[in-house]
Amino acid sequence: ANIAALAELPPATFLTFHDLGPPMLLLTEHNVLSAPYHRSNAALSNFFLAFTVDEIRLLQEISRYDAEYVILCRDTRLAQAAPFLSQLAAGEGLSGLTPVAGFAPGITLLRVTR
Repeated sequence: ANIAALAELPPATFLTFHDLGPPMLLLTEHNVLSAPYHRSNAALSNFFLAFTVDEIRLLQEISRYDAEYVILCRDTRLAQAAPFLSQLAAGEGLSGLTPVAGFAPGITLLRVTR
């Protein structure tokens, strides 16, 4: 994934898969809501609660943390557990999420619209 390209966006808060958190923190000025730190229950649960339940829970977590973007890898392995992720990763919007076109290969970037 081309995480460095995200640095061109104004600083924002991203809800993302936990494995994208560390490189985003290293390569950009953005905030991330999930990371793979085993001693941070919040950082782990932000990922699991948002991306493994359903669309309603995803939108609740976005609102809860005032996230401005959701970022997904297009080849997400979680789509079997949460089928709505396949649609999002393919760039199909969800009420309140607008796909950002032409961003980067392998990444689906969705802007939160309120």
